[in-house]
Amino acid sequence: MNYFDKNTYDKIRSLEKDVVNHTDLWYDSTYDDFIRILEDNKLEKGQKGYYGPDDFLIASSFAFSWLARIPRVYENDNFRFPNISVYHSEYFNKIDKREFNENNDFKIFTEFVEILDNSVVAVSKMFHFLSPNYFPIIDSKVVSSWNLWFPEHSLPKKISTKKYLFYAKLMRNWSSKTDLSLRSLEKALFKCNEELV
Repeated sequence: MNYFDKNTYDKIRSLEKDVVNHTDLWYDSTYDDFIRILEDNKLEKGQKGYYGPDDFLIASSFAFSWLARIPRVYENDNFRFPNISVYHSEYFNKIDKREFNENNDFKIFTEFVEILDNSVVAVSKMFHFLSPNYFPIIDSKVVSSWNLWFPEHSLPKKISTKKYLFYAKLMRNWSSKTDLSLRSLEKALFKCNEELV
């Protein structure tokens, strides 16, 4: 059994593939800039530090640049993208203030999944760029490695919002126990050489 500790992280890192491809170079060369741009935009909006509607559009564009496709956008009667309400901005502001609410996590994450490509993967990237210490990125490679390392907490290949939020909570706990960023943990899972596990 593997534990959510630094030793498990080090084991995972030791199995990373040495091959670097163009996609990895794009991820590595853009990540810090994406976070910086969004954080700078938030700070420019005043002392409250709210994201504006444009920031959600920028974050989704960043996320889809990592998916290398244009999103299919769906509209419903209550919510259109990128017309983001103050409610959504306040939600991220509360996360910054460490005021967490799991019911709101589910509600807002689900709203974005429903209108933005029906993709938990895409929204996890978008939300990570908006709140990198609260929302970890997930994709099929991460799920595959996660299931090898943590079978007692296994995730389905087609991940739901509920399962993603379960994963996110475990990742945040792991991050806080080890002082490793969510990005470091997720990146190790992403790059893990599964054949050697």
